[in-house]
Formats: sequence, structure tokens, C-alpha cells
Amino acid sequence: MSSSGDQINQNGVVTMNMYMYYAIFSLILVFGLVTTFMIGFSRKNREGDTSYFQKTGVKWARLTSFYVVAIIAGLLALIAYIRYLIQ
Repeated sequence: MSSSGDQINQNGVVTMNMYMYYAIFSLILVFGLVTTFMIGFSRKNREGDTSYFQKTGVKWARLTSFYVVAIIAGLLALIAYIRYLIQ
């Protein structure tokens, strides 16, 4: 039912070891770092893009939408985590 690193709280709910959360967070961090470098060192970025400064409004809107989605997802995950701890 539970792996060796899991614990059961006073309500009988199986909780993950904190190292699992650290591992998940670290994987997300490494994924973001690797993809950032892949984009930065891509062939298109090395050669330069003449259309880079065109349609900046669309680019800002898309970038902002990524941040909004990420913040909402993070808040929902935090709320779910807090509700899970309270149970």
C-alpha cells in the first residue's frame, strides 16, 4: 500500500516523504534549465532572426499568458496540497 519512504499521518492518510517533493521540484528545475539552454543555443538564435522585433505585442501577450497559466496552476497545486495536509 505504501512504499518504504511514505508515512501515515494521524488521519490514516498516506503522505509522501519530503524527498519525493524535492526530487519532483528538482526534475522540473532541470527540465526548465535544459530547455532554456536548448532554445538559447539553437541554430535559429545563433544566426539571428530579422523578424524578431516585429509583432512584439503578440509575443508579449503570449508570454504573459504563459505566466498567468503557470501562476494559476501553481496556486491550484498549493491549494490542493494544503487541503491534502488538512485531511
